[in-house]
Amino acid sequence: MIVSAKVMAVGGNGYRAWSDAPVPASAEAATREEALAKLQQDIEEQMRGGVEVVPLRIRLPRTKPLWPDNELTRDLLAEIAAARAADDLAPEPWADLPGEEPAP
Repeated sequence: MIVSAKVMAVGGNGYRAWSDAPVPASAEAATREEALAKLQQDIEEQMRGGVEVVPLRIRLPRTKPLWPDNELTRDLLAEIAAARAADDLAPEPWADLPGEEPAP
């Protein structure tokens, strides 16, 4: 897993490294490398302790309808449904090609 971390010098007194997501952690040390190593260790300990990072899809509510709810839209959607139903019943255009076995 790759985690984005932020690092900054702390007023001439070492470095602070931190990460907000997916696992919040922070560390301070004399050098940049030590601060990052401590941060990595903290995150790894949290993961070993049972913290899991899993994908989660969040569905956001629509603030306005995708299509207007009016007679024109309802008629259009009904025509689309009818065309799809008719197409489902129509034979495939390649079903009766010369030299081909008819489809069962």
